[in-house]
Amino acid sequence: MLQPYYTLAEQQMGVSGSATWWDELATPLPPNPPIPLYPASRAIQRGFDQLGLRSSPGRLATNSQTYQGRSACLNCGYCRSGCRVDAKYQADEVLIKPALATGRLELVTRSVVTRIDTDRSGTEARSVSYTNLDTGRESSARARFIILCNNPFEIPRLLLASTSRRHPNGIGNHYDQIGRNFYSHATCLGMGISNDDHRTYVGHSMCNVMSLDTCVNRERKDYVGGFSMLSLNGAGAGSLAAFPLHKLHGIDLQQRMAQYNNSMVLITFIDGMPVYDNRIGINRKKTDALGMPVPTIHYDWHENDRRAFAHAREKIGQVFEAAGAYESFTSEIFESHPMGTMRMGNNPKTSATDRFCRVHGVHNLYVAGGCLYPTGSSVNPTLTMHALALRSARKIIKQWRNPFFDSLAEVE
Repeated sequence: MLQPYYTLAEQQMGVSGSATWWDELATPLPPNPPIPLYPASRAIQRGFDQLGLRSSPGRLATNSQTYQGRSACLNCGYCRSGCRVDAKYQADEVLIKPALATGRLELVTRSVVTRIDTDRSGTEARSVSYTNLDTGRESSARARFIILCNNPFEIPRLLLASTSRRHPNGIGNHYDQIGRNFYSHATCLGMGISNDDHRTYVGHSMCNVMSLDTCVNRERKDYVGGFSMLSLNGAGAGSLAAFPLHKLHGIDLQQRMAQYNNSMVLITFIDGMPVYDNRIGINRKKTDALGMPVPTIHYDWHENDRRAFAHAREKIGQVFEAAGAYESFTSEIFESHPMGTMRMGNNPKTSATDRFCRVHGVHNLYVAGGCLYPTGSSVNPTLTMHALALRSARKIIKQWRNPFFDSLAEVE
C-alpha cells in the first residue's frame, strides 16, 4: 500500500493544497493550505465551470506559508530556474544538506559512475566504478546497498554496459527487459488571449488551478486513458514562443508575446502508452569520452497518444473560448516527463524491477525514479517518485538490520 508514503512525501516536501473532487475517502490533507488563485486562474476556472468540468486549486510542492524553516512563495514566477527563497521543494535544500550536516554522508561531485560490479554469483551488487571529470581519475566504492537514482536514460545505459560472465547482456537483463517500455506524457500547451489584464507573469509556474475530470476519457471511444488540465503562470513566456506560437514569426509573434499578461495558459499531460519496442539501448561499438557505450533511443508515438492529444487540444480551445478568449493557440504534440525503461513487476520476464524497486535477481541493487512506472497516468510523476523512494528506504532499513530479511511475500 503506497498511500502512507504519499502522505509522508507531502509532509517532507511541504505540499500546498486542499481537498479536491478526486480524492479517495480519508485521504489526508496536505500540510499547507492552497495558494490563492491568480486572476488568470480564476478566468480558467470560469471556463471549466461553463463546460461542466470540476476544478480545484492545484496541489504543488511550494509553500503557501512558512514551513519547516522555509519561506512562503513570493509569487515571483521564476520557479523553472530554481527558487531563490526555497519556498519550492528542492531536494538539495530539503534532503541533501540536512543529510550532509549529520556527518554520515559523503557527496562525490564532478564524477560519473561507469560500471557496477557484482559478486561471482551475480546476485549481489558489490561496488561501483566512477571517473572524475576534471582529473580523469578512476575510483571505486563498495557498499552493502547500491541505489541508482538517475533518469530513464542513464540507469538502463549503466546496467546494460555492466556486463560480466553472470550478466552477459547487462545486469538484470536476462529477459531483455532493461530499457524497454519507454514512454512519456504526450503534452499540449495552449495560450488563450482575452481583453482582460490577468497579470499572467505573477505566480508560481504550474497548477494554480486544475481539472482532473478529463483524466478518464468518458467522451470518446477512439482512445483509452485521459489527460490532466493545469494552469501555467509566472516567467514562462518563452515556452509560449517555442510551443503554441511556434508557427508565428516577426511582427505577428511580437504582437502575441506582448499580450502575455492578457493571456490564459493551460498545459495538458496525456496518459502516454508504454510501448515494448520504445526503448533505451547502447551502441557497444561507439563510446563516449569516458569509454562508456553511448545510448541509443527508439521512440515513436502510439496511435492512442495521438488521438488523446487531439482531444486534449480541442478541449483546451473550448476552455479558453468559455473563459472569454478571442484568440487561442495550441502546440503540436511533444513529450514531457520521460518514464519507463525499468518497469516494476512481479515477473522478471515482463519487468525489470520487483515491487520494492530492486533489479530482478540482484537483491541489494535498487532503482529510484520515474523509470520504474509501468504506466504514468496523466499527472506529474514527482510525488510518486518520492513515495516509492520512501517505501524502498523502509525495505533497505529492514535488510540492513537483518541481512536475511528478504521476504517478497511481505505485503507493503
